[in-house]
Parts: sequence; structure tokens; C-alpha cells
Amino acid sequence: MPCLHYKITIISRGKGNSAVAAAAYQSGVRLYSDRDHRTKKYHKDAGEVVYSEVMLPPNAPPEYSDRNILWNAVEEAEPNWNSQ
Repeated sequence: MPCLHYKITIISRGKGNSAVAAAAYQSGVRLYSDRDHRTKKYHKDAGEVVYSEVMLPPNAPPEYSDRNILWNAVEEAEPNWNSQ
């Protein structure tokens, strides 16, 4: 029987990481970063990402259902160079 496994990591801007880049990698889609004005796309093998969905709580703004808007808003909320 398969066991679920979750790995939670901190994305640190001070180490050169980006939440938009991490979201692009995990979902297998192309996202545009407003912070550095670059498109983030990580090629995964065909079929490696089986399902990808943004699930929002009822009180969340509906525009956050767009993954690009959501992750750019996350990065905008923490503008410091050492944000996590």
C-alpha cells in the first residue's frame, strides 16, 4: 500500500531561490516572475506531473485561482532580500 509523503522546505530569497520558480517546477507549468521579469519553466518528463490544481479557501480572492497571480502575490508580500 502506498504511503503519502510530504516534504516542506523554506524558499529563501537570500539564497537566490524564488517562490515562483519553485511553483513552476512543482506544477510543471510556465510562470512569469514579476520580481525579476523572467519566465520560469522547468522541463519535466512527459506525464511526470499527473494532476495540478490551486485549491483556495472560500474567503480567498478569486483571482488567486490563477497560479501566476498567486505566487507573484506571495513574493510581493515579502519584499526584503532575505525573505522566506
